[in-house]
Amino acid sequence: MKRVMMVALLFALTPLLMGAGGGGNPPIAGIEVIAKKPSYSATIFYDAHASGASQNAGGGSVTIADHLTSTASFPPGTAGGIFLSGFQNFGCTTSLATTQNRFVNQRLADIIGQYATEQLFGQLGVPVAFDSNTPGRPEFSPIITAVSNPRCTGGDGNPGPGIQIFDATIQFVVPAP
Repeated sequence: MKRVMMVALLFALTPLLMGAGGGGNPPIAGIEVIAKKPSYSATIFYDAHASGASQNAGGGSVTIADHLTSTASFPPGTAGGIFLSGFQNFGCTTSLATTQNRFVNQRLADIIGQYATEQLFGQLGVPVAFDSNTPGRPEFSPIITAVSNPRCTGGDGNPGPGIQIFDATIQFVVPAP
């Protein structure tokens, strides 16, 4: 009985142990690096309402406004399970630390899907590649390297339902030299 209780407790605490249900994997040392250029500033909108509470719950959009502007939307259910569990458990937040834990080192395709990522950067004329195992086409995958200015609308600013908005710096993972 004690083992069952311990397993249940660990399962329940998993999102907390994982940095509030988010955060991606950094590039693999010795195999991948983050390129210094190009670097883009983006604003990300994410509907952090519980599934079914809003018709767009789990969906959102990304806008890059550099010297050119590009926007891509992603439908509900696009984001990965661990990422979504953080929002279901902790919702929208104005905490910079929580937002950093959720998004820094997160590959953009893991949040908004490959199609929306290709659409976003295709509008800027930047080809992306997700599979470094493809001969002649090394990985060139967007990754969030910094976040700032987290805000929450449609809620009271406390963790819970709402639209999570934050600014992000997006760079690219490339094969190590």
